[in-house]
Formats: sequence, structure tokens, C-alpha cells
Amino acid sequence: YGYPYGIESQVLYYNKTQLGNDDIKSWTSLTSKGKVGTNLASAGANYIFSPLFYTAGDTLYGANGEKAKGTNIDNKKGVSVLKWIKAQKDNPGVVQSSTNTLSLLQSGKISATLSGPWSYNDYKKALGDNLGIAPYPTVDLGSGEKQMQAFLGVKLFGVKQDTKQPLAAMKLAKYLSSDKVQKLGFKNSHYVPSSKKVQASQDIQNDALAKAVVDMSKKGYSTPMPKSP
Repeated sequence: YGYPYGIESQVLYYNKTQLGNDDIKSWTSLTSKGKVGTNLASAGANYIFSPLFYTAGDTLYGANGEKAKGTNIDNKKGVSVLKWIKAQKDNPGVVQSSTNTLSLLQSGKISATLSGPWSYNDYKKALGDNLGIAPYPTVDLGSGEKQMQAFLGVKLFGVKQDTKQPLAAMKLAKYLSSDKVQKLGFKNSHYVPSSKKVQASQDIQNDALAKAVVDMSKKGYSTPMPKSP
């Protein structure tokens, strides 16, 4: 049994001295006004760009992410995603980056990147008050601007089905995932809560990272990470 207590999703990190609010709204404006450092060519690239198939209207591993044979990207929509990814190689506003992303951002050689809450402390240290955080931009895969999607991760406490103390374990998990503890978790550890009630609080709405992750958790912005394969 799972008791959710937090969520995480990739967001757009950018240098506010190089990009304005209008510049980050679409991938086209983002890469024409600045340079995006992202991983298109090495391990981890599939995590960043596979959700583009959702953006195009296709499905990965079925509607609930649990069917090994539920992927339907062998169609025009899927081809449009692959063509878009290939085109980024020749996009002067896209810089291949992976382990060197932080140094590129700090030196000003790139003005934006895609990453999750796990990168916040490093990017904040590098850019300070010049660090901007926003949901993903829109992207045109050949049929007009659509919201670029990411994978959504959910943090939870699990209770084993065959535990010797199921009621006590469930009681503890319920407490640890309660609104009260989620508020404390955000305050002390800065993880983004899964509770809709806590997400609506001013503390969350006034925090740039938390608000961006909450926005990215909405339908059309992200899809839960598939369980399969």
C-alpha cells in the first residue's frame, strides 16, 4: 500500500539576466533568445525527451503506464517527435550538456536548462537571485504549439502487504503523509507536497520552485512515470 507525500517533476531553470518572461514561453523563443543546455545524446536523454510522445498525443506503456505492449509511437505523431529531436542537433540555441550543465550555466555559456528539484541547490548557488524557475515551455512538433510534457514522480511511504503489524504500519504511514507532516517536510527539507490542500497554501504558491513543480504536475504538463517495463 502506498501513501504519497511528495511530487517531483522537471522544470525550466533559467538566468533572469539573459531571458525574460516572454522568452521562456515557447521552445522557439527560448532557443532564439538564449541557449538551452540539455542532454540529447547520452544516457538520461530518454528521461527528458520521451514525454514528448505524450505531447504529440501518443501513449507509452498504455493509458495507465502498466502495459508492456501499450506503446503506440509507430505513427505520424511519433515520427514528428523524432524529427523534432533530430532537428535540435542543428538548432544553434541548443547546447548538448550533461555533467557539465552547471558549469555552462554558471559561466553564461547557456542561459537555461531542464532539470528537477534535485538540481535546485546547485543552480541557486551558481546564479543566486538571478535564477529563474518556470514550467516547461510550449513546443511545436509540426502541428502547432503544444505544452511540452515531462514525467511526474510521486514520493510515497510503502507498507508491505505481509508485514506483521499492518495496522500500526498503516497508521504510521498515514501520519507521515498527512498534511501536517507535508507542511513540515516542505519547510525543513523543501520537498514539494502531494497534498492538494498544502499545494494551495501561500508558502507553496510563493515559492518559485514549488509552484513550478505543482504547475508541472497538472494534467497536460506531465504524466506519471510508467511502471513498465
